[in-house]
This record gives sequence, C-alpha cells and structure tokens, in this order.
Amino acid sequence: MGFLLRKSEKSQRDIYDIEYKEYAKYHLDNWRISYLKRIFELLEMGEKDGAKDTFLDIGVGGSGYTVIEAARKGYWSVGVDISMEGIRKAHKFASTSLTTKSTKLCDFLVCSAEKLPFKDQTFGKICSVALLEHVADDDSAISEISRVIAFKGKVFIAVPNAYQNMPPFIRFFYRSHDRKVGHLRHYTVEELIKKFFLKGMVFLNVTYIANFPKIAQYALSILFPRFKKSNSRIWWKLEYLDSKFQKIPTGLHVSMCFKKSITPQYVARS
Repeated sequence: MGFLLRKSEKSQRDIYDIEYKEYAKYHLDNWRISYLKRIFELLEMGEKDGAKDTFLDIGVGGSGYTVIEAARKGYWSVGVDISMEGIRKAHKFASTSLTTKSTKLCDFLVCSAEKLPFKDQTFGKICSVALLEHVADDDSAISEISRVIAFKGKVFIAVPNAYQNMPPFIRFFYRSHDRKVGHLRHYTVEELIKKFFLKGMVFLNVTYIANFPKIAQYALSILFPRFKKSNSRIWWKLEYLDSKFQKIPTGLHVSMCFKKSITPQYVARS
C-alpha cells in the first residue's frame, strides 16, 4: 500500500473492509443525495464550470458516490481511502454507472490522508466527510489538504460535533457509537477554524446537521425499512425540517467550508 498503517488505522481499515465487501450495487440512498446537494452547493460545483475544475474526496469510502457524481458533472475527480476493498468497489461502481467518457474523468487510489500522492495545488475542490475524527494525526491531514488545494480553492468537511454541544441524552449513545466505528475525537467549530487558519485557509461557513428531526428520521429508518425509500415523503420532510435547525449548535454533526489563502495575512484582509 506504500505506507505503514498505525494500529488504530489498521483496525478501522479492517472494520470498513468488511462493510464495503457487502456493497452489491451502486445506489444513491436518500442521505447520499442530501449530502451531494450540500457538498456541491457549498463547493459551487455547477454544471457549467465543471469541466474547468478538479475534485478530490479524501476518505471516499466504498460507494465512491461523490467522485462518481462529480465526474458525471464533468469534473476530473479522484477519491482516496485506506481501504483496499473500498477502492476496489468504487472502481467497479464507476465503471458500471458512468458513460465511457465520464469514467475517464474519475479515479480511485489507496493512500493515507496524512500523505496524499498529489502535487501541490492540484485540486480546486476538496471534500472530506467523516474523516478527520478517524485520523491519528489530524493536523498532518489538514496540512495535506492545504497543500493540494489550489489558491482560492474550496474545502468541505464534516465531522462529529463536540460532546458538550449535543443534547445530554444523546451523549452516552454517541460515545458507544464512537467506540464501535473508531472515532478518535470530536470537534468544536472554534477548534477547526483555528486548525485550518494555521494551515492557510479562511473559514467561510458552518452548518449543524442531525438535530432532532434527523434523530427521528434515523429511528424511523431502523423501525420501518420502507421509510428509507427514495419516494418517502416523510423522510424528505424530516430532512427539510432538519435543515431549518442548521444554525443551532446542538446538531450531532458539523459541516464547514473553507477557502485556501496563501498566508494568515491574506485571511486578515479577506
């Protein structure tokens, strides 16, 4: 694989290798459709300028859906992950879901987020969903994001919100979830703004997701599997209601957007 995995990373890779092996076909679940809309809007990935830009998903996972759909828009797109099984499945789904022309626009690689195999300023858009909380050295991962994003390029990240911001009755259950999936930490918005600022990136915006409507949506999805179908009006209604809470800092997850600047002095002038 070209790099040594830490014990925690190897454990997480093994967990997700098992999960990705179960992926049978390419499918955009409701939550993926919702994430795509959020990511593409915040990164300003429109249809018209797609061919002029480049897109990277760090921690792309086994579906490869962000990269596949970005390539469908005309972006040259790359997804990276530490899971060999995940990358194998993403390659397969791209080849079976895209036209020959779009397939040539996307690729998937196995690598660590802390050592990306790309030249400086390669990408105009980067997203990283549910990654930083898994990485042993998140500062190195952020440094790599800053290195490979182009000047004025945009970065979208999503991470677990700080425990102290979550509703008290949720914290116990979330700690159990953290242990199960290998989360190493949670973040405050202020902490992330500082981390990215020190790497030369200016903060643009923040949204909080997974408030009470999303929690209800998740519970209903477990109790009633048909509730997750794409035509479920109740699912999408709850998704809409959750978006109305996006500025309330009690959401379980935080989505943030940053723009690359050369120096902290540039940030101060922006």
